Formats: sequence, C-alpha cells, structure tokens
Amino acid sequence: CNFVQTFNASCKLTDPYDDTYCRDGKTEVRSQGKNMQTPWELMQQSLMAAYTMSFKHKHHLKPFRAQDPELHIFIVGTHLDKVVDSVEREELLSSHDKVLQQTTSKVYHDFMKFPRITYKDHELYALLDSQFRAESDHSKKVLSDLRKQLSDEDACMKLTIPKLWYCLLLIIRKIDKKMWRYTDLKQFCIDESYIDENQADEQLQALLSLFHSLGFFVYFNLPNLDNEEDWICSEATFFYILFLISFKG
Repeated sequence: CNFVQTFNASCKLTDPYDDTYCRDGKTEVRSQGKNMQTPWELMQQSLMAAYTMSFKHKHHLKPFRAQDPELHIFIVGTHLDKVVDSVEREELLSSHDKVLQQTTSKVYHDFMKFPRITYKDHELYALLDSQFRAESDHSKKVLSDLRKQLSDEDACMKLTIPKLWYCLLLIIRKIDKKMWRYTDLKQFCIDESYIDENQADEQLQALLSLFHSLGFFVYFNLPNLDNEEDWICSEATFFYILFLISFKG
C-alpha cells in the first residue's frame, strides 16, 4: 500500500496559499482570508487520512485471505528547480527540513520511506524537477529509485478473489455508465455470469465491499437503505468530482 505525498518545494510549507479551482471552464482564485490553511496543515490531514484508511478496511479483506500489506509513505517535493537563486533555494530546503522534522512525533512516521538518493543532506523527502524535459541527472536518478521502491513486493496486497471479478472490473471500466442502481448492477452481473443467481446478493455484497475498500467503486451500503434503492459509482474519481462540484456549487 503506497501513498505518495507531494508538495511544492518552491514555496514555504508554512505560508498560506490561495485555493484555486476550475469552474465553468475558467480558473478562479478563492481566498480563505485569515483562515487560509497552509500546505503543511493540508499535508498532515492527508498523511493522517492515509494512515487511517490503510487500517480501516482490513476487516473487509479478511474473507479474501489478504496478507496485510505494509503502508509505505513517500514525501516528494517538486518545482524546486523554479527557484534560481541558490541562497533562496537553501533557505527553502532548510525551512522544509524544519517543518517535516515534526513527522517524527506522528503515528505514521514509522511507515515513512526516505529517499535513498538525497539532495545534499536533505534526507526527509525526495526532490524532483517540475519540467520533465529539463530533468537534471539527480532528478532522473531519484525518479528511477522511487519507481523501484513503489514496486516493492512488501507493499503489494495479495488477495485471493474469483478471476471473474477482475474481469468485471476491466469490462465495467470500458462502459460509459458510471452510476448504477444496485438492482441493475446485480442483474448485469448475473446475466454475464460474474456472480451466481442463487447467491447473487451475498456475492455482490462481497464484491462491492472489496472494490470499495480498494478504491475502485464507491458503495456506502447504508443500513437504512434497501438494496433496491441503493446506488453504486463504478469510478471513484468520477464520484468525488461530482461531490466537489456539488460542495463548491
């Protein structure tokens, strides 16, 4: 289970930032005034969420004889190459070191993976260039090493699941339909032999629980809602975009 936390290394982690988002085809800047969050505050929320979620769904995976994967957290700074002045660059890096040193007291610190290829003596995070075509030799080496660490077998989740479930995931990703009624998805799975008709609800519930835990589907399985009235989103990113649009609207 890998989690990569990136941050803009060309800015201080303790300086509030302007929240920008696209709406109606235009980029707007929304200032939060005195309550603006800093990148470091947002990073802490994100890192804590990764730690919490990595353990939250373990009970959903037990029926599939899952071996608990190790949580690997990587912190990667980008865009430092935009800072031309060497003195300013070192000041920024020293500032990042001081802030990120606070992770030593956090519960997720034991799961952090530190770069094997460091920039000078800055060992808490990896640094990559912002422009792919202008990558330095250092950035290329860091990227190559990150890829190797992200492919570590210890972070892989080993599950025992029916092959047809994996086939269903591949097929359903090619279908334009993203929102499914529970009853429609159940009938689709029965018709295509992904689940057995005589155990349809039991097998579909297990499938949806697994895919929701892995972040493929969004299915909340609310206790006060009948299956016939329930909905499933077959693409998690699509669901969260809808959620953000509704929230900002």
